[in-house]
Amino acid sequence: MQAIKYCITTLSPLLLASNTGDPNMVATLDYIPGTCLRGMFANEYIKKRKLGENAHKDETFYRRFLKGELKITNAYIIYGNYHYYPVPLSVQEDKNEKGNAYDLLLEMFQKQRKLQRKAEFLLKRQSLMVILKRFRQGSR
Repeated sequence: MQAIKYCITTLSPLLLASNTGDPNMVATLDYIPGTCLRGMFANEYIKKRKLGENAHKDETFYRRFLKGELKITNAYIIYGNYHYYPVPLSVQEDKNEKGNAYDLLLEMFQKQRKLQRKAEFLLKRQSLMVILKRFRQGSR
């Protein structure tokens, strides 16, 4: 698989709407969805090859854009040397220690795994005690 990194410079501000479920509100995205970029690249491919309404009959176009051979990810904001990516909602900033963030979901899984290991240990210990008890009863 090959990857091509590119930088998009907009000539004017973009406003990309997002579905929020509330018909009276319009939320906006802070990134350019990969589906929009795929549409833009597909449109350019159609124009350059003069495919028009028969684009779907072109083998390469079909494979890359319709079948999904070409993977195009979302475009996120870069400002200076900083790359901005979305953060899962499970990541929360500590209100007492600004600048420290924790992934609550990850911590929950780690606690769950510790409890699971403790339960497995206790179960193995209990099984071993039963085996020892039977062994001692059998050796009399």
